[in-house]
Amino acid sequence: MPCNCPLSGRRVDGEGPLDPRIILIGEAPGAEEELQGRPFIGRSGQLLRNTLAKYNINVETEVYITNVVKCRPPGNRNPTKEEIAACRPELEAELEATGFPEWYVFVGKVAAEALLGCQVSMMARVNRTMIWRGTRATIIYHPAYVLRNPQAMTKFEGGIRMLVKPSTASTQQRLF
Repeated sequence: MPCNCPLSGRRVDGEGPLDPRIILIGEAPGAEEELQGRPFIGRSGQLLRNTLAKYNINVETEVYITNVVKCRPPGNRNPTKEEIAACRPELEAELEATGFPEWYVFVGKVAAEALLGCQVSMMARVNRTMIWRGTRATIIYHPAYVLRNPQAMTKFEGGIRMLVKPSTASTQQRLF
């Protein structure tokens, strides 16, 4: 699908299986993502991927990762409403191609507001289950926020823990 977004730079498309159990949607690629052309692989992505692995969520087989915009905004600023709107048809095409996951996860405030179409209070909405597109959805703290605010790690991990399959959760409980 051709890009109609006013942002320039290296395009970073989503990646993962086309039948994922979980779809993670962030706001935009960062510097490392733009450099390597892959979503969530910089410091924030490492924290996200390591936390998923900690809870036995296999990124390669269970998770599709994408962003609401496909190119990095200048100066690492948040994407504008116009940029988000320009990229929305591409995101919709990605979501249609990936079928019906068990979970949609909005990674951070910008992604949540872009997808829900309203202002979001993270304090009130983080780690709460809702229905979006007929499927369970939740908002988690962006891992960049957690890196800057280590006290948010417990809530961040709580959001990831929500995604654990019940059979995996029982096994983890027996191990501890």
